[in-house]
Amino acid sequence: MVKKKFDRRRYIRVGLTSKVRFATSGDYQKPMFNGFGMIKDLSVEGIGFITEEKLTPNEYVKLEIFLPEVSKPLLLNGQVRWSVAFDSHDQKKLFDVGVKLFTLEDNDEGDFVRYVSNKLTDFLGNNIHL
Repeated sequence: MVKKKFDRRRYIRVGLTSKVRFATSGDYQKPMFNGFGMIKDLSVEGIGFITEEKLTPNEYVKLEIFLPEVSKPLLLNGQVRWSVAFDSHDQKKLFDVGVKLFTLEDNDEGDFVRYVSNKLTDFLGNNIHL
């Protein structure tokens, strides 16, 4: 029998394929976005992405995310909650990373919340039939 992993998330995540750049805690105060990845999902509280960089749980990161319907990249601050290594289909080592979001730059908060809200509304409208 396979044990199901308990999902402790408080918010629904919406699927997304888009770019993310990140700076780790060593570069946090004056970020140089030297890490790259692809977003796989996000919510109002967290973001999941795939990267070639090994990130350590509890490490602080500054993220620059690119959302399809937003004209400029958004800046977010967060903490790595988990990072799991896996091999891609071409045997390249990748990491599935989950980041808990703490803050957004003031100018970016409205764009981020609006984007996630619109995606959640679409998701619920397509999946809940009363």
